[in-house]
Amino acid sequence: MLCGAGSWDKTRGPRGRGGRVAQSPVRVTVHACVNRTGRRWRRPPAGRGGSGVAVHASGESPRLGRHLARAGAVEPRIRPSSRQPGGVVRPWPHAIGAHLVFERGRRVLLGRRAPGAAFAPDTWHLPAGHVEDESVRACAVREAYEELGFVLDEPDLELVHTVHVRGAGAGEPRLQLFFRVHRWSGEPQLREPDRCREWAWWPRAALPCPVVGYARTALEGIAQGWTYTSVGWSV
Repeated sequence: MLCGAGSWDKTRGPRGRGGRVAQSPVRVTVHACVNRTGRRWRRPPAGRGGSGVAVHASGESPRLGRHLARAGAVEPRIRPSSRQPGGVVRPWPHAIGAHLVFERGRRVLLGRRAPGAAFAPDTWHLPAGHVEDESVRACAVREAYEELGFVLDEPDLELVHTVHVRGAGAGEPRLQLFFRVHRWSGEPQLREPDRCREWAWWPRAALPCPVVGYARTALEGIAQGWTYTSVGWSV
């Protein structure tokens, strides 16, 4: 479920069952949620702890809030969330990862992580790295050179899939972005042997085992033409 909020100033109220309302300036804030199917709920669904659409009106016209409540499409105030005390929504920092999908025919390039690697030791994975003080595309270009010795340009990257990962425990959630590389120069090199022990081109229909879980999920999603997958989330 995706949630958002926005606000705007109104000097004239809407026309509806109650006619014209809110002749004086008033600020209206709309909080909306969209479920997995992309359907926008026009009112909070039952049993969701207040998730849905709520409007809070503040200013010189309390009639606007009453009018919206009578219309039945919104609530006059935000219902407290069951997940946050008092209904306060706080930003949740996410780490961002850039992943590179190099393809030759029906084969994809994977690297076998070193046994002593901090992440996914002795497991196959796509070339990837964490976004630092840079754009995601700049990160992908940098990682391609640092890990493989490949030279490529940002316009040659096509975003083909996103995986929203929530790991077990208290680890921070991550947005993993996957870019298909259309052009590059060079051959795979072991430039970081402490992290990767070998590179190999694997058939898309016969991937090695084990492969990092969310990377396998992304490759399967790309093959199906999907652009988004969530992993580890219960809602």
